[in-house]
Amino acid sequence: MLETRRSLIQRECEILEICVAEKKPTHLLFETNSNYDKLKKITNSLVERKLLEKVNVKQTDHRTIYHYKTTSKGINYIDQLRMVLSFGNDRES
Repeated sequence: MLETRRSLIQRECEILEICVAEKKPTHLLFETNSNYDKLKKITNSLVERKLLEKVNVKQTDHRTIYHYKTTSKGINYIDQLRMVLSFGNDRES
């Protein structure tokens, strides 16, 4: 079975939907079935646009531990995107 590739908007929406509940980066990686470099690029973009935020940030001796959480602006983005996509689905019927 051949799967189609997801667009950037689809990936962003998927990440934001998953992160409504706080998620560790590794859990997000597995749930989105993505590779690290692509996920890092998209999450950084979402954080810069204030659609996603890093929460529970803790610095240890060796690394920084954090979770991703969708912001209220990110939830509005998801809702608006769903509405736009639903118009496309209505046309196909």
